[in-house]
Amino acid sequence: MKKICFLIFMLLVGAQSAIKAQFYIPYNANEAYFSLGIGPGYLYGDAAAQNVSSTDHTLTDFAPVNIGLSISLDYTKYWTPGLSYDISLLYSHFKGNENQSHLSYRGYAFESHLGELSAKIQFGPLSFIEKESMLLDPYFILGAGIVGAYVPSWSFAKDTNRPDGTDHLKHSILGLSMIGGVGLKFPISPSLTGRLELTLHPTTTDYLDGFHPKSSKNNDFFVVGLVKISYQLFKYQNERYD
Repeated sequence: MKKICFLIFMLLVGAQSAIKAQFYIPYNANEAYFSLGIGPGYLYGDAAAQNVSSTDHTLTDFAPVNIGLSISLDYTKYWTPGLSYDISLLYSHFKGNENQSHLSYRGYAFESHLGELSAKIQFGPLSFIEKESMLLDPYFILGAGIVGAYVPSWSFAKDTNRPDGTDHLKHSILGLSMIGGVGLKFPISPSLTGRLELTLHPTTTDYLDGFHPKSSKNNDFFVVGLVKISYQLFKYQNERYD
């Protein structure tokens, strides 16, 4: 956590320094970007779950898997300052073992390769009101996507008592996802923009970890935090001072 906070701080300091050195108006309407992002992901599924009988099933049959690595590739196009659409391809790799289980299952191990293709709307209220993007420009994210996962066979160990005869398994699955989150963008140079994003992805499937217990009451979901670098495709929108 300290390393992540330090990285965010250094990115913000670098952005401020770049702006002062370049003396340019950072954003305008009709921008388009390609972005590459990397960061941690967190998958909530049933593979190591503690299936507790309860009238409140909100999170009782979820157990977190190890924090995984997420990588994204995005195309973003602005209609007007503060309002844009985003086409995104996301890959996440999650891995866990018996230490991530609420209960102790000897030799338990787990791995999932997850992909998501999505379309999102990004709305920055400050830049939308001002009709130009702000120096530090927060925005909201809302969208939907198609999500799929592949779980290797070795994830279902036979000597762990999981799964039992009532559980359902799948090594690959497709489903739908809803996406909601927040972001912050800031200029780094005339061509480059930094972005910090945190998104929640509830899904329509309970097989992102390959595992659906009979007693499960909830579908799987995952959370992704990304640090992105965006390259502006149309530089003529930037105005520079001599």
